[in-house]
Amino acid sequence: MRNSSFKYFFAALTLAVLAFLFTKQFFDLSVSLVSDASLSLSYLENPEVRMVETILFVVAIAAIPLLFLLVKNFAKIKSSRKNFMISCVIIGSGIICWFLRILYLRFTLASLQQKLRLAEFTSLDHIEWIRFDDTHFEIYLFAGLLTGTLLNLWIFKKKQT
Repeated sequence: MRNSSFKYFFAALTLAVLAFLFTKQFFDLSVSLVSDASLSLSYLENPEVRMVETILFVVAIAAIPLLFLLVKNFAKIKSSRKNFMISCVIIGSGIICWFLRILYLRFTLASLQQKLRLAEFTSLDHIEWIRFDDTHFEIYLFAGLLTGTLLNLWIFKKKQT
């Protein structure tokens, strides 16, 4: 049991390092999915915001094996098929919540652009107050991972009783 738990903590540490290395790519991808090429967006210009967002993203990614271990131990899962299902539900729900946040911001930005067009702005490039400091992509990703964990706990605990 102890050796098994060590593997999950090592996996969490490895994912934390990888998440730290790929934080900028995650936010670049997220912002590129939200914005059009015609609108220049700035995000994470504030170093304090950048540090908090990076830490939260690293914690969210590093939590995946620990959440899996929690479900596996709590529901006493032994089957490799169920283990795979647990992983898919946790990661899938995290991606779904992250993508829902992207869709919400996309619709909000489209609505804002429509309102600016109705106000007869000819170019949207000079508007500097559109900032992406508070997109909270990593929080929605983490919330999705927690939702997937709770869903797994509910499904597999219910099957046992």
